[in-house]
Amino acid sequence: MVEREILTPEGVPLSFRIAPAMSRASAFRADSLAMLVILVPIGLLASVAGDLGQGVLLVAFFVLRIFWFIGFELSARGATPGKRLM
Repeated sequence: MVEREILTPEGVPLSFRIAPAMSRASAFRADSLAMLVILVPIGLLASVAGDLGQGVLLVAFFVLRIFWFIGFELSARGATPGKRLM
C-alpha cells in the first residue's frame, strides 16, 4: 500500500493508505456486479411494462449508479460492499 500525506489548511498532516490498483479495480467490479444483480429484475419487469417501464429502468439505473457510492461512503462503515469484500 502507498502512504500519502495531506497537509490541511490548519497545518495538520493527515496520513492515508491507498490500496493497490488491482484491489481497487476488483472492488469496483464487485460493486458493479451487485448493481447488475439489482437492475436485472427491474429490467425484466420494465420489459413487460413497455415504454413507461423503460423510463423507470433508466431512472433506477441513474439513481443506483450515482447514489450507490455516495450512500455507502456516507454510511457508518464508510465503504461500499466491494471495498469491504476486498
